[in-house]
Amino acid sequence: MALFDNFPWTNVHELNLDWVIKKLKEILGDVDKLTVKLDSELEQTILEYLDNHLDEIILTATYTESTRTLTIGGNV
Repeated sequence: MALFDNFPWTNVHELNLDWVIKKLKEILGDVDKLTVKLDSELEQTILEYLDNHLDEIILTATYTESTRTLTIGGNV
């Protein structure tokens, strides 16, 4: 049974913790890569939206002192 050390159990009496730890590290690495990619795409989407709509937002924004609200394009 010692020839198959790439599975969680190489034998019914042992748990191959090295395999479990290796798989957890791989999963954590994949999650980190996904998080970085998602953050980058989200930032790019926000910047593109602001580039396209910032002038419109600024021109249509009104501030009401009595209620301390900022209205943009008719929406509060």
